[in-house]
Amino acid sequence: MAVATIEQADLRRRRERRTFWAIVAIWGLAMVLMLGAVAWLDERAVRREEATFNHQQFLVTQIAARAIHDQIQNMVIRHGNLLSLQVATLMSSSTVTPEALARFMDANRNSTELSLLLFNSSGQLRAESSTNMLADQDVLTSLGIWAQEAWEAPAPQGDTPPDAAIFADMRQRSLAIRYPLLDGTSVIGVLVVVFDLDNLIERFVTPLEEGRFGASIVLANDGSVVYDKVTENIGRNVFDGLHEGFPELLRLDEKLLSQSSGMDEYDLRGQPGGQAKRMLVAWNSVDLGDASIVIALSSPDAQIAEALSELRLQYVLAGIIVAVAMVMLGILVLRLRHTDLRVAADELQRQVDLRTSELEASETKYRALVEASTQGITIRRDGNFLFSNQAFADIHGYDNPDDIMALGSIDDTVAEDDRDKLHELQRRFVLTHETGAYEYRGLRKDGSTVWLEARNSTVPWEGHDAMQCIVADITERKRAEQELISANVNLEQANQAKSDFLSRMSHELRTPLNAIIGFSETMLSEVFGPIGSDRYRDYVNDIHYSGTHLLTLINDVLDVARIEQGELRLNDDIVDISDIVRTSIRLMEPIAARESIGLEVDIDDDLPTLHGDRRAVRQIVFNLLSNAVKFTDSGGTVTAHVYQAPGGEITVVVEDTGIGIPATALANITDPFVQAATGERQYQGSGLGLTIVKALIEMHGGSLTIDSQEGEGTTVTAIFPAERVSVPARKLTAT
Repeated sequence: MAVATIEQADLRRRRERRTFWAIVAIWGLAMVLMLGAVAWLDERAVRREEATFNHQQFLVTQIAARAIHDQIQNMVIRHGNLLSLQVATLMSSSTVTPEALARFMDANRNSTELSLLLFNSSGQLRAESSTNMLADQDVLTSLGIWAQEAWEAPAPQGDTPPDAAIFADMRQRSLAIRYPLLDGTSVIGVLVVVFDLDNLIERFVTPLEEGRFGASIVLANDGSVVYDKVTENIGRNVFDGLHEGFPELLRLDEKLLSQSSGMDEYDLRGQPGGQAKRMLVAWNSVDLGDASIVIALSSPDAQIAEALSELRLQYVLAGIIVAVAMVMLGILVLRLRHTDLRVAADELQRQVDLRTSELEASETKYRALVEASTQGITIRRDGNFLFSNQAFADIHGYDNPDDIMALGSIDDTVAEDDRDKLHELQRRFVLTHETGAYEYRGLRKDGSTVWLEARNSTVPWEGHDAMQCIVADITERKRAEQELISANVNLEQANQAKSDFLSRMSHELRTPLNAIIGFSETMLSEVFGPIGSDRYRDYVNDIHYSGTHLLTLINDVLDVARIEQGELRLNDDIVDISDIVRTSIRLMEPIAARESIGLEVDIDDDLPTLHGDRRAVRQIVFNLLSNAVKFTDSGGTVTAHVYQAPGGEITVVVEDTGIGIPATALANITDPFVQAATGERQYQGSGLGLTIVKALIEMHGGSLTIDSQEGEGTTVTAIFPAERVSVPARKLTAT
């Protein structure tokens, strides 16, 4: 009995021991699973919070970069272009002195500019309005060399002004913008406007540190520090000892300077070998012409851990309670589960409230950046305003954005004549989401109009898509465009007046010249008796030659005037071009023989005839041969080739072994009154021969090309189009 009692007691103790260890094992397993789950949830929460926080940092740097870029564009377009046009107008006036230019630039330099500098083609300073920040002569010399590059740029085409160039000097912490000053298409000077880069950073970067984000830093593309909260780091280079011994920072520096934007994380150590602190960083870059700056924000992830510390504590406590409840009593598990759900709901509500307050703070910052923009920004849906910034209200003459929101529709801010156009553009945007810029006239509160340039984009707003519209006032640019158009009209009128004058004066001069030539020919033929002295005969020869030469020049001028006025008309006929070439060669033979110049001709057999103006074709061929003989030295050769190309065109090629045309003169050799003589030898003529040839060949629908090497000779090719080719000349003669 006693033995049985002892065995039962022993069995009970073993069972209790097994139950105890089973409970311990279950409790331990539950704790391991719970701790693993808590760690996994904590890791996901931290990563999600870090990603959200870093994305917010990225958006803030993106807004700051965009604001700096827009501010620079605003300075280039709205201020610099207009100022450069005014300075160019003053420089074109012969009555404006350098002192007057300097006073004008002093009057137009605003608080954001360091200097206004005016350079000539030699890179020398002609006038200036500057502070003592540019007293460094090396800086002025560099700006002068940079200004000279404007003369090397291609000439602007048509009415399009050359683009302004941007040069950033991180050593001087300044931003230089170069505006070529034009008189027509010629560069007469270069205006360089130097802006304070620190001013832009103070306006758009420094405020970023005032919120919940970390420290901000601005790097130049060469690695130098443009802005840092630690002021002694400004001006130093991150690759020149500043981050020595910190491989993570050097890796991040290279990534910041090689990628225009992005997000990353790195380990920050107080000193080499010290304890690391994990940091979150986001950045965006701003293009400054041949340079760029990178705006970066970095924050320690400890802030994220602190924000989640209460949640972590709740997870741990809830896990312990649930684990104990699972071991002890099922009923307690149910009650604790209910309690845990209530606690989780409260925590979730707290998190929602916290996130709401953070979003409100973020919205306040974004709104501050939007309100600081000089461009008008609105959010619209179905033609109604949902949001407007102060700049949009200022552009349209209203006191504040609330006045804009109170308007019935966007039609109240659009000129009546442009409303249908704007409705069509908005309808097209809804269908295609095109984001290109467009222009229209806005309506101000007082009834006046203002020219605006706008861009649309789609943004989420209160759970639905809406249209964001960014507008800029371009009234001054439009006014400048109208002034340019007026200037072009005046230039065209002056050109027409010149042509009228040349036409009338050429006719007036031909009558007395014909009389002079006629009388001199009568005297040379001694119709009314001998002249007498041989010297008088020489004088009469000179008079006859000079009169004939002057009449030729006047005839050329008259032809050019008639061409420019559109009065010259082609009298189409059947033209045997081979006969015209041979005749012109015979006429040139005496002149060529006198200068010991060889004339050669190569004409295809069965060459077709042309539908063209016989006089014009004869003038084309004769002018080309005359030019070739005139500019060929003694002993040279002039060759005329005439053939039908595979495409059916008739081609006239005149080659010579003369002095050639310099490369600098080849581009404008067909302009009126241009001669390409080289060396000390002078050549007679008006410089209108090739001008007339080019005009006449183009009137026939053809083309003229000139190839030349200075000192080796020139090849001129005149091509008559295939549609003007008729039957072969041989068949025409036979019939």
